[in-house]
Amino acid sequence: MKKEKKEKKEVSRQAKIIFAAVFIVVAVSILAAGIWLAGKILFRDNPRFVIREIQLSCDTGYWKGNSENDRLRKTEEFAREFGIHYKTDLETNTFSLDLAALRQRIMRRLPEIRSIEIRRRLPDMLEISILSRIPRADTGNGYLLDDDGTILDAGYYNLPKNSLPLLNEFPDTLKNLTRGNKVTSPAVLNALKFIRIIDTSNDDKIRRINLRQILCCVKPDNQYTQCLFTYPFASRTAREFRIQIPNVIPDAEFRLLFERLIPALDAGLVKPEHSRVIDLRYRGPVFSPQP
Repeated sequence: MKKEKKEKKEVSRQAKIIFAAVFIVVAVSILAAGIWLAGKILFRDNPRFVIREIQLSCDTGYWKGNSENDRLRKTEEFAREFGIHYKTDLETNTFSLDLAALRQRIMRRLPEIRSIEIRRRLPDMLEISILSRIPRADTGNGYLLDDDGTILDAGYYNLPKNSLPLLNEFPDTLKNLTRGNKVTSPAVLNALKFIRIIDTSNDDKIRRINLRQILCCVKPDNQYTQCLFTYPFASRTAREFRIQIPNVIPDAEFRLLFERLIPALDAGLVKPEHSRVIDLRYRGPVFSPQP
């Protein structure tokens, strides 16, 4: 008899545990459904949060626009490209957008963008701020390269012809390029670093160097980089020079390279009899013999 009572108590206890578990599951499901429904009614389906305005700002590049009307047109184009219904019969609620996923999709599709910030401004505005990659060199085949060798579509920037130094004769390195990939050739990266220093230097004499073309020169016993550029007199009359540098230069030695280059340029302007070829591949005299 005692055994039967004990078994009934155990069965009753198990039933209570099962009932409590079922109750908790049902309660949690109802709560989750209530939260989802409340979010849908209050946010995702709320017409107050339909996107009515997009503020798109871009420092440079295609999406910047040349005028206010052009900027507005490109804002609408940008929204269409990434599925944001704006100023159309269809509508996009700001809370229906996964901003992190949207940002990743934009970065994958537009490698010319270095970084992008997307923010909601309630109730009905989306703010998009774009920083574009800065092209440093032209490959001559419809692509540009930025500081770290990322391959960019030249059409995105619409730059004037010959506005960037042309990279030329780099063996097999600048063929079959793919937008968004990176060039890994040490010689090309070295050339890009040389360009960047000139573009960003605070030294007025360095900034006066007008690079036109950078070539990879391959000789039977040597391979080096040759930079063609002009450097102006005080009267702004420019003189052409060629500088020869190693294909690979450690970061710490780039400063020394320009410390040798600028005095040589000044000497070449004062003494026209000097060669216009400046050889910085080795220690010692920098002027090559006259051809």
